[in-house]
Amino acid sequence: MAALIGGYFLVRALTKTEAPPPAPAGDMMIADDDPSKIKEIKYTLNGEMIALRFDDILYKWQYTEDPSFPVKFELPASMASAISKIKANRLVEETKENFAEYGLASPYLDITAVFEDAERNYKIGDYNKMLDGYYFNIGGTDKVYIIPTGLNPFFEYSLLDLADVDIPPVLDEDKYNSIEMTFAAELIDSEKTAELVTAFSDIVRGGLATVGYISPGSTAEASMTAYGFDRGATVDIACKEAQTVENADNSGQTSSYTSTVHVDKTASFTVGVVDGSGYFTCGSGLVYSADAEAAKTVLSVLGVEY
Repeated sequence: MAALIGGYFLVRALTKTEAPPPAPAGDMMIADDDPSKIKEIKYTLNGEMIALRFDDILYKWQYTEDPSFPVKFELPASMASAISKIKANRLVEETKENFAEYGLASPYLDITAVFEDAERNYKIGDYNKMLDGYYFNIGGTDKVYIIPTGLNPFFEYSLLDLADVDIPPVLDEDKYNSIEMTFAAELIDSEKTAELVTAFSDIVRGGLATVGYISPGSTAEASMTAYGFDRGATVDIACKEAQTVENADNSGQTSSYTSTVHVDKTASFTVGVVDGSGYFTCGSGLVYSADAEAAKTVLSVLGVEY
C-alpha cells in the first residue's frame, strides 16, 4: 500500500512540439507523509460524502456522523496508507487553467486528509486511456500529474461497503450441547426451538449481504417499517458452543493434544418480512437480507403475522 504502481512508459497527452522524455511509471514521489498522523479522512464519491475519524483512545476508525456505525478497521487504514505515499508518472502541467479539461474542476473523487498538523486535499480527475493513468492534483497547488492507477481502488466504498459485518452463530447441532431461545420474555419450547434452529441456520448460511443500517437504540418508524421489524420478531438465543483448543505440554510448548470446551454464546436476531423479502439484524444495527422462506418460517413458528 506504500506506493501506487504503474506499468507503462508514458507520452504527453497534449500535442506539443517538444515533449519531455517519457518517465518510468511511478518514479516521481509527490506525497510522502506518515499515515499514522492522519486523524480524519473525508471523501466524496458519486455524490456521497463520507467522513471518518480515528479515535486514539478506542484505537478505531469511526463514521463521524454516527460513531456507533461499525467501521471495518482495515479499509480506512488502507486509505490512510494510500494517500500518504503517492508516486506519479509525470507532471503534465503547472497551471490550473485546464483543470476542467482534466476532470479536476468536478473531480470523480475528492479526498481530504486531516493530519495532526495539516490538512491536505487530493483530486482525481478523468482517466486517460492512452496514458493509462488518472489526472491528479494536490489541493493548494496548480500542478496536474498523471498517476498510474489512481487512488480509486482504495476509496470506491459506499458507507455500507465500509461496514464490519456481524459474526452471528451458525447453530449447527454438532457445535453446541445446549440452547435456549426466548421470545417476548417467554422461553420457547424445545419443539419450536428445533424449528427455529434450522431457520436461523439457513438465514446465516445465506450470507450477510448488507442492505441498511439502523443506529442502535433507534426506533425510527420509517427504518423499522422498511424492513418489517415493526411487525417482526426478536429472538434471544443462549447456547454453549463447542470449540476445539490446543493444549500446551509442561514445557509450555503447544502439543498435538487438543480438547473440546463449551463456550457460552448469546445472540439476538430480529427478523422481518416486507413484500415477500426477508431481512434480519443481529446486534450492530446493520441490516442484512435474509432467505425469505426462512424468515417466514421464524415468524410462523412464533405466531407472528407478517
